[in-house]
Amino acid sequence: MMLRQYRDNIWNRQATSGKKKRRIVNNVIQFQQQDMKKAFKSDQIGVLPHNSHGNTPLHQHDFFEMVYVHEGYCDNMIDNKKVSLTKGDICLINTYAVHTLLCDDPDNAVIFNIMIGAEMMNAAHFRLLSYNDFVADFFFHSLEKQRDDDNYLIFHQSEKENAANNLCVQLINEYYGHEEDLYQESKILHLFDCILIELTRSYQKMKDHPLGKKDSLKVSDMIYYIENHYNSVTLKSIADYFGYHPKHFSRIIHQATGQTFTDLLLDLRMRCAKELLQNNSLSITEIMHQVGYHNYKWFSNQFQKKFDMSPKKYRDTV
Repeated sequence: MMLRQYRDNIWNRQATSGKKKRRIVNNVIQFQQQDMKKAFKSDQIGVLPHNSHGNTPLHQHDFFEMVYVHEGYCDNMIDNKKVSLTKGDICLINTYAVHTLLCDDPDNAVIFNIMIGAEMMNAAHFRLLSYNDFVADFFFHSLEKQRDDDNYLIFHQSEKENAANNLCVQLINEYYGHEEDLYQESKILHLFDCILIELTRSYQKMKDHPLGKKDSLKVSDMIYYIENHYNSVTLKSIADYFGYHPKHFSRIIHQATGQTFTDLLLDLRMRCAKELLQNNSLSITEIMHQVGYHNYKWFSNQFQKKFDMSPKKYRDTV
């Protein structure tokens, strides 16, 4: 009931306020992150219920948006693609995606939009990826890639698996119900991190299924094996371990991850090297050897491509 009350309070406030001028380009309303600072409590996060009119004009903005359907249903039109949402669904929309939300029955729908600044999203990514859990990182990166490819991600939550929903409710309650409380913004940031964790878990459960009809091999099985043998693993050794011909296993890896075995291994080795560079007791050459490489120039170039800085520069910054 609290979320419905928050919605109604905002609707009443909006009904008495005048219309705001909006910048419109090619019939699409333009919002910027600086608008969040004017409209919300911070320039990094804002929470608003979907409006009382049912539909929103076509718009885009330079911040992320998370749509949480607490009650009812709606349709999101994202880059001319219809995305239907029902109770419990969460939709994460990319920056600059042209979108609008359509709701036929706004009175019986409780839908909240959580606006997330780009800096806040990047900081959340950094915090989550700093734990060096390579399997979790793999699914997190896969989730991010799918969002970049489609400009949105949708998560259908069930009544049994609704941890992300409960966290959305907690975040909205914290935003509207604890305005004078200590550490409100810190708690909101923590809750947002937890939402991303739960969505990544949901994504893993959705994607980490047996890869063939006759076996139980999962993506996570491959990632765990590569993680434990990253400095010496070859396509032949991992294929032999799981009982496949290397060519067939290469196709399985590409179909399951969208990457070749070489790219997958390179990605994991570079992240291992990044972690080891935080330990000053090892030289860069020793780290290069530890992750399975012997050509310093090639290793340094690959590290530079992935992290936009050389191994030496990265070490100097940590």
